[in-house]
Amino acid sequence: MTGYARVVSARSGVNLTWFLKSLNGRSRDILLRTPPIFDQFVNRFRSVLSSHPVRGRLEAELQTCPAGMEDSGTEINWLRIAEIRSWIETIRQNWDLGMSVDPLALLQWPGVLVRKEPDVSLEVQACEAQELLITALGDLERMQAEEGERLAVGLVARVEEMAKALRDARQRVDLSQAEQVNRLRRRMESIRADLDPARLEQELVLLVQKTDVSEELDRIESHLAALASTLETGLGGGRKLDFLLQEMQREVNTLSAKVQNAEISHQMVDLKVVVEQMREQVQNIG
Repeated sequence: MTGYARVVSARSGVNLTWFLKSLNGRSRDILLRTPPIFDQFVNRFRSVLSSHPVRGRLEAELQTCPAGMEDSGTEINWLRIAEIRSWIETIRQNWDLGMSVDPLALLQWPGVLVRKEPDVSLEVQACEAQELLITALGDLERMQAEEGERLAVGLVARVEEMAKALRDARQRVDLSQAEQVNRLRRRMESIRADLDPARLEQELVLLVQKTDVSEELDRIESHLAALASTLETGLGGGRKLDFLLQEMQREVNTLSAKVQNAEISHQMVDLKVVVEQMREQVQNIG
């Protein structure tokens, strides 16, 4: 299920920002990025992410900077500047040089610009980051739930569309079988007027058995009813929906191979497309 969340906190004097993004997928995959100073807490954060129940790829990134210094996160080391100026003054006096100090050049000296470190322990920051991550996951799950509701509405509409198509297909199958029986009867009677009636009936029975797809239609309708029930109750989630659609796909393929009517064959092709589209969509449901 796709989703996005961003949460920020600065309680410990450090701006902590979590960016979460979930992407569709059949398997579970977690990608975690944190600043190097939090390397010792990666397992703690990953454990929180593992509690997220939805399948697919989950990306999480933690960014930090000192509160109030979001743009640069740096400060000037005035002791270092005083030290450099002392060196310059010594050189000027010893070598009688008329040297001037360029402030911009001075800022480029190593150690002049340093990252401002917060006055809190790393453990405190990690605890706050963990709490913030839990909040971010809650926001992400709410967003996914809203998307899931919208998706379910679309899936229900497709189920109703498929049910209507199956009712129409069943009627067409009955008519098609009757037409085939009558056509075979007329053909065989025209070939031999003295054809054995028992043999004719036997051939007709074999034809009906060969082209009978009532069992396939019954199973497809049964899977469709289970699909509608699962969407209504929400029990079983995406895995159950995917299983039911996979079974429907198999039955539709079998039915397509048995029917000998162009209109029904075209209907089954359209039905296979809808089933495949639904299988892709249910990957978004946990």
